Amino acid sequence: MRLITYQFQPETLVDSEHGPYAELVGISDLHAGSYHFIEKKARRHRDYILANPERKVIDLGDSVENAIHSSPGASMFQQAMPPREQRDYVREFYRPMRERVLGVVASNHPDRSEREVDWNPDETLVAFLDCPYIRWEAVLSVTVGDSKRGQNYTIFVRHNISNSSKPAMILNALINKSRAVQGCDVYWGAHCHQYINEPVPCEIPDPRHRKMRVMDQHFVMSDSFIQRDGSYAEQFNYPRPTEGQITLRLYRDKHLVEPKRLVY
Repeated sequence: MRLITYQFQPETLVDSEHGPYAELVGISDLHAGSYHFIEKKARRHRDYILANPERKVIDLGDSVENAIHSSPGASMFQQAMPPREQRDYVREFYRPMRERVLGVVASNHPDRSEREVDWNPDETLVAFLDCPYIRWEAVLSVTVGDSKRGQNYTIFVRHNISNSSKPAMILNALINKSRAVQGCDVYWGAHCHQYINEPVPCEIPDPRHRKMRVMDQHFVMSDSFIQRDGSYAEQFNYPRPTEGQITLRLYRDKHLVEPKRLVY
């Protein structure tokens, strides 16, 4: 598993109570090209990102619908545009924030093409963005401020967390990842089209200071940018998803993570 490092010196992002912070905004399950794609919501989310030049982006996967013959979910006939146009759309969607993207996480919809024809639309997007390609999971090590007096945060990212549609089972699968990849501040997933934001307190041994350190581990996920298809949801007994894309505030002057919910 890769450990990818970043360092930020926030200047314009300042909270009146806690001070300067870095902000990582997720774009989760865009599904451009789906017949149910909500373009207005996607553009509003991008407007939020572009409103401050210090906001950074993590693409959590499934930026394209990419429905082909072998697709287990929505069929190729449930698309508003062919895959080629979907790739072009996503590239232009990202162009205004091209320098902001910290990484793209591998996901199941683009993976279909790789398994069948040895070609992945994510790789085309990553080449355009010139950012790390995270397959299939990684830990982001984010330092906010300088190396000595600033704060360091670890964020586990992965697209596929659970195939369940039940929020409790999804959260349980996400929490189970903290046993395999331990000690992270945030465990960030996607795929299930559900907003989840659950802090779980834990104790971490701190031998250097001869004590146990108490911290909150945050388990977060986002919804998607496609409308809920009632007939499809009824067929598979899917619950109505909770809306919200995740953005993380990581503070400089104290070790504090604040996940925020963005609803449009």
